[in-house]
Amino acid sequence: MKYAGFWRRLGALLIDGAVGVPFAALSWFLEGISREVALGTAITFAALYWSYDVYFHARWGATLGKMAMRIKVVRESDGGDIGYRESLLRYSVDLAFGVLVVIGNIIAITHFSASEYLALGWWERRPAVWDAGPGWTHAAGYFHGAWIWSELVVLMLNKRKRAVHDYIAGTVVIHSETQPVEGGEFVLGR
Repeated sequence: MKYAGFWRRLGALLIDGAVGVPFAALSWFLEGISREVALGTAITFAALYWSYDVYFHARWGATLGKMAMRIKVVRESDGGDIGYRESLLRYSVDLAFGVLVVIGNIIAITHFSASEYLALGWWERRPAVWDAGPGWTHAAGYFHGAWIWSELVVLMLNKRKRAVHDYIAGTVVIHSETQPVEGGEFVLGR
């Protein structure tokens, strides 16, 4: 198996980010309709974002970005396809931080009356909601940032280019054409 390094993984992340841009734009638009819609949007779009990552990895071993970069997540032990267990384990820490941030955003949004919330302009709304959030939401955001940096450092310091979430789930990211087939043989173009 040929392990995927930083640049391919970064390319996949950027492509997945581009896939998410229309959804983020729709979310920002919907948040401006009303406080109640903003609450529903926070929950709905967070669930869609998390489902995208978990489902695509469990179903195909790759998100759209990874598919475009021709890389795939496989089991470290035998190079086999991963399932929902590994996919959820890979994403568990990000999911935990994400849940904390969404809960904090919900608390922050409910801090405003409906009229106060609507009086905030598009550019003012996000910082105002962030400032109104509980302190632990900010801490979760900072710890999540530290988690992301630790992922990068660990990925750069081992031969198999595994991030911390790969160790948690027992996975590696490989060039898809080098995935072994059952019986230990390799096949090109899989």
